[in-house]
Amino acid sequence: MTKSIVYTAHTLQRMSLRGISKEMIEEAIRNPDRAGSGYKGRTLAYKAYADKRIKVVYTETTEQFVVISAMWD
Repeated sequence: MTKSIVYTAHTLQRMSLRGISKEMIEEAIRNPDRAGSGYKGRTLAYKAYADKRIKVVYTETTEQFVVISAMWD
């Protein structure tokens, strides 16, 4: 079973301001170019797009990914 991806209100605002789509975030989470650990045990996923890359900050439960924020890195 594929885990669902849930977006916080903060994430949706940041995505809109920064021109980051849900498809880009899903690709970063499911197929990252690089991943790491962040503050408070959060996971960081990085994905390159053209000459830039996004950083997605999220947590994971057994059923879903909860996206905390997304930005251009």
